[in-house]
Amino acid sequence: MQLKLMHPDFPAAAVTQEEYEAAKEWVIKTEVLEEAFIDDVSVTFGNNEPIKGKDAVKKLFKWQFSALKSFDHSVEFILVLKEGIIVQSKTTYNYTDGESTTVKAVGMYAKTPDSTKGYRVPPVW
Repeated sequence: MQLKLMHPDFPAAAVTQEEYEAAKEWVIKTEVLEEAFIDDVSVTFGNNEPIKGKDAVKKLFKWQFSALKSFDHSVEFILVLKEGIIVQSKTTYNYTDGESTTVKAVGMYAKTPDSTKGYRVPPVW
């Protein structure tokens, strides 16, 4: 079996350590991430329909945060390329009723190292 991770015409470009660190910070700081959303951002949770548009996504997060006592994002893997960022994470949501839920996720962001804006690439499944 042969596994091709990148198209041969579009090889992955290496990033500098500074670009890598900046990309990690962009992903980890949710307030930075929210401000970086492009106007037609799309966010999908699980098998739900995508939430589209910056205002709708902010409204979703506002509602979500009101139902939470706290949450913890744990980045388990991050791949930073010139073409974008891929993040594997685990998030524990601690609800105001005392319940907790932990989910694993993969996020793909179309964001170049020199850009402050980006968008989440929706899953293809």
